[in-house]
Amino acid sequence: MEIFDFLRIDKPLEQLESSYFAILSDMIEDCFGGTKAELGQFSDFLQETFIAQLRAVSPEVRAAIVQHQPVSTELRQAYVLGQLSLAQSLISSICSKRVDDNFEPTLLERKYRDLLKLLLAKDMTDAELAELTASTPETINRKMRRLRMIGAADFRKDFRKDGSHVINFLTLPAKGVLEHHRIRPKAVRDGI
Repeated sequence: MEIFDFLRIDKPLEQLESSYFAILSDMIEDCFGGTKAELGQFSDFLQETFIAQLRAVSPEVRAAIVQHQPVSTELRQAYVLGQLSLAQSLISSICSKRVDDNFEPTLLERKYRDLLKLLLAKDMTDAELAELTASTPETINRKMRRLRMIGAADFRKDFRKDGSHVINFLTLPAKGVLEHHRIRPKAVRDGI
């Protein structure tokens, strides 16, 4: 299954479930930790989808979106409200992961030190982190949940032939705090 299969539109727009936009919002949020190439792929996919759907709607709806000619107030309002709704959904999702008052003190706790040094070196799965820290996957999962909750870490989904993997990475504010405190990446051998 391709990464964007969940977002392909194979029915009239008016029949899309509201869950479509929740999935879209989640996938956009997941892309924040992605590479430039991954973001470019997602952008291309969304552009192709938009153009295909723009061709499928009535001329009046198309005009409301591209605003080349006068359209009904109701259509233009519906378009603008849709844009605002998606923007609000994204911001809400992003805000829920911003740093809190426990951010720096948590990052400086000894129990997170090895984990943070590894993630400074390379984005990794829970299994990789567990192996390199001689911890259980449950312990790593619990620590990563805490780091995500305070806004120090996040994850992206990586779809490979052997299945979906969750890749953990540190946020820019976390990297900044660690750098400020002179915490350096731990050397990681290739293949991990």
